[in-house]
Amino acid sequence: MRYSTDNPALWEGDQYLLEMEVDPTSDPKKPRYRYTEKAKKAQRAKWQRLMNNRKPRKNLPQRLLASSGNRVPYLLYGWPFKKDHMVHYARRHKLIYPTTKNNRAAFGGIEEFHFDSLTDDDMKDESRMVSYRRIAASLVITRLIEATGFHIELGRPFSFDYDEMLVLWSNHTFEEYVAMPAHLGLFEKGKAIIDAAMNEGNTGKKVELRWWWSWDGNDMSVFESVD
Repeated sequence: MRYSTDNPALWEGDQYLLEMEVDPTSDPKKPRYRYTEKAKKAQRAKWQRLMNNRKPRKNLPQRLLASSGNRVPYLLYGWPFKKDHMVHYARRHKLIYPTTKNNRAAFGGIEEFHFDSLTDDDMKDESRMVSYRRIAASLVITRLIEATGFHIELGRPFSFDYDEMLVLWSNHTFEEYVAMPAHLGLFEKGKAIIDAAMNEGNTGKKVELRWWWSWDGNDMSVFESVD
């Protein structure tokens, strides 16, 4: 079914992005609606075009710093990673998580959870992997902070290729956090440590330190202009 609209942002080629259909699993008396498969495919294509216009960059011009006084997008400086990278790292390095009284029962009553005890079958259990990913990321970040002295947080890059990223700073905090490591000559040493951790076990494209658009920090919508 074709829809008429004068808003070009709601179209991807000749496909209307808001095309809906009745969910056949819903109650006919109280039908639920969902996007058609064509609409969902077109929405993903539109997201990809948005990402292509907001690619990561190696350097950040002065005009994109919040202190420039310009209206700037929210950008994050760090290393992106796929969702299971931290669990694999924790497993290889035999990291240990001290359970708490609030979650010990969920770990079978043990006081310490050893990540090297995870089996390949455990890694396929998505219900558990949600918690393992969060815990592993916390352990790895703590380890890297201790090794480098850097301020490190988690962020979400605007990308379909990666799920999260280790963030050193944003274009709003750049001048606050960069001065000390640079002044003491520690930045390159710390960068090398994190580079190694983020590329360990990586068989694909090398992960590098870059400025990324933040998926959560910017008001972006697939129903808006690509520009």
